[in-house]
Amino acid sequence: MANTDLIRITALCKDLHIQGKNLIRKKTPVLRDIHLSIARGEVLGIIGLNGAGKTTLVKHILGLTRPSSGNVTIAGFSTDQPESRRNLGYLPENAYYSEHLTPDELLSFGLSHQNFSRRIQKERIMACLESTGIAHMAHKRLRTFSKGMVQRTGLALAMVTDPDLLILDEPMSGLDPLGRKMVLDLMLDLKKKGKTILFCSHILNDVERMADRIIILHEGCIRKTVSRSEVLGSSSLLHVVISRQPTTSGSFEVEATENGLYRIHCQPENLMEIMRICEQEAISVLGLEKPASSLEQLFSDTISGTSANPASGMRI
Repeated sequence: MANTDLIRITALCKDLHIQGKNLIRKKTPVLRDIHLSIARGEVLGIIGLNGAGKTTLVKHILGLTRPSSGNVTIAGFSTDQPESRRNLGYLPENAYYSEHLTPDELLSFGLSHQNFSRRIQKERIMACLESTGIAHMAHKRLRTFSKGMVQRTGLALAMVTDPDLLILDEPMSGLDPLGRKMVLDLMLDLKKKGKTILFCSHILNDVERMADRIIILHEGCIRKTVSRSEVLGSSSLLHVVISRQPTTSGSFEVEATENGLYRIHCQPENLMEIMRICEQEAISVLGLEKPASSLEQLFSDTISGTSANPASGMRI
């Protein structure tokens, strides 16, 4: 069977040597035993606290830094080889471009290594600028742009060669609500076209909406991986707050709360069963809650260490 993985990361580790007191260089692990495969056409979301190692992981995939151990391949090519980046578009978290350039000039530079005619180049540039909502700014200098407009320009640059793989580091950074919706719609369109997208974001709602699969990175380790279907499936859960724990077992999970009460986790179709049990056992039902965001809760539980078996070297 043909290998459908586009990116493969095996036993990736990265250590930094930081000079401390008394000129002693201390080894600090940034990434630890990362195993990761990304399939062609998959959208992978990476979430984590600041300093978790997200951008460092992206830099290793791009070949911008060398690992202490382990390896990364794209389409079978090591990231040491230029061939690994020939079909790749990248948007950095904090993009910086020469301020005297215009979007048209910047994207023309991005296409300069491609063997396209001038007509095809112009068509591609205009299509990308239109899709990111800045076609009317095509000939204005970047020094006049807001941060959000520069971000849109960077996204257009990442797409202009029509790459099969897009790596986007905080693509919503600096965008207003309309700009954020535009980028989300654009990413959904790219997803429908079969593009492989890897993106980092602090906006969990966007990750939950976009990603086929989500990894939680914490202290340089992959702590958890979850599919979008698993996240959406858990989002229908209800929490029934009761006065004491029932003696009858049922198709639900019960947990003690900090204030001495109990919370039942159940699917909506099990609610009547729970109400019947509570009535039979004279248990007071004190409230009904619906979690605001299942991914937010999962992320919080994983980071705080309450999720089961958060193996640091987890293979996914």
